[in-house]
Amino acid sequence: MGRTLHYEISYDDAQKMKDSDWNAIHALAEQYQRNHEWSCESVDLDPYSYYPRWRKWFSDSQLPDNEKAWGFLNALYDKLRSEGKTHTQAVKVMLRRKLIALLRRPKGEHWMTDADGTKHYADGSVGAFTKVRDNEYDALFVLRFVLDVSRLVPAVTVTIKDEGHFLLCPLRIRAGKAQPDQAGITESLDYWQKEEAKKAGFISSWCSEKYENFKVFSTWSTNEWGEPDTFCRRVDPKHFAEFQSGKTQNLEIGDPALVEKMTVGIAEIMKEFSGDYYKATGQM
Repeated sequence: MGRTLHYEISYDDAQKMKDSDWNAIHALAEQYQRNHEWSCESVDLDPYSYYPRWRKWFSDSQLPDNEKAWGFLNALYDKLRSEGKTHTQAVKVMLRRKLIALLRRPKGEHWMTDADGTKHYADGSVGAFTKVRDNEYDALFVLRFVLDVSRLVPAVTVTIKDEGHFLLCPLRIRAGKAQPDQAGITESLDYWQKEEAKKAGFISSWCSEKYENFKVFSTWSTNEWGEPDTFCRRVDPKHFAEFQSGKTQNLEIGDPALVEKMTVGIAEIMKEFSGDYYKATGQM
């Protein structure tokens, strides 16, 4: 599937969230999608993500036969938003009209049923993933997105893990601070110690660096929260060699000044992006 970062809000924490929270996260994701040119996939963390209720899959679909589904739905969604409906309100209208289905299917008590029988998201866990290839610059932006989500809903914890090496270990993020995700670390360490994993050579051929990092951070106190850059690998310009054409709205990855900043370490990179970069793109 390619190198991926996975992030999630748990069942328990999702119960604390309101439609206004999800609307704010949806708007935040749209900003990230617009203001950064992604190598592969962009960010999303939306329980109201949907797709057409194709007639060949849903016998109750009310999609018009003579319309191209996405074009029809996009036009309807834009019309509903122009009428003053929020993102979640617009999606619920299309659900009630049986025009769409949600990507995250109903899961029993974690979904709510309206008076007309329409099921929609209530309090299930919400997870997503972003493929970033080997572009650590994209991995940084995924982390920035998760940090910004945590600031929007500071009572909620977001977990994030990296199949690559940008994050030194799985993390729990809350209100802009981070700590090692001990459950995720334990699960990985236990697996890597199994005989079949040893025979497959996972530790020696692929994750020796991860293995050592996970062991170090497995002793981190669950009561202690730190700065996110504590858990990020330092960046070397060579990691961007094949992404010289990638650009953001204001910064070229090949810009010598930016490359020089990358050698300083993640703390300096994050300071730059959370300050001048975000002000320049209107995200603060």
